Amino acid sequence: MSQDSRPLYRRVDHAVRWDKSIHIQAPPETVYAWLSPERAAAWNPRIVRAETTTPASVHRTERLRGHRFEATYALTAQEPGHHLAWRQDRGDYARAEEDFTLTVTPDGATTLRWRITHDYAHVLPFFATDDELRREESRAADDALYNLKSLAERTARAARSQGGQRE
Repeated sequence: MSQDSRPLYRRVDHAVRWDKSIHIQAPPETVYAWLSPERAAAWNPRIVRAETTTPASVHRTERLRGHRFEATYALTAQEPGHHLAWRQDRGDYARAEEDFTLTVTPDGATTLRWRITHDYAHVLPFFATDDELRREESRAADDALYNLKSLAERTARAARSQGGQRE
């Protein structure tokens, strides 16, 4: 126990869930290409490293508040340009799932919906309240989506300019 009688470590038994969407001025195929495990660290600041271990699994190292989380994810859904989903097979989360759904809009752009669940069920240092952890994860997801939007839109503009089309 610390001097203020708060435990230094605590068991964290909660789930962080969110459902976020963003409009991206790029075709679904361009956005989908950025969702590949090898490119995820470029847009998601929480991901330190991601490597494909088999065609249907990926090992990721993530960082949150200075703590590393390791997980191996199995592919649960794959429809190029439309849907991609992963579920943790083994790792530091009690449960971790990510689901990306891409919808083409009338103007040829993409609405990306990202649903995520992280269940924490392990002992962590007392470094944040549950609400602080949820807010930080939500902020990190927002940052990741804006980074992804920027990269996909830049890729789409470059493709249009190479094809002789105007922006």
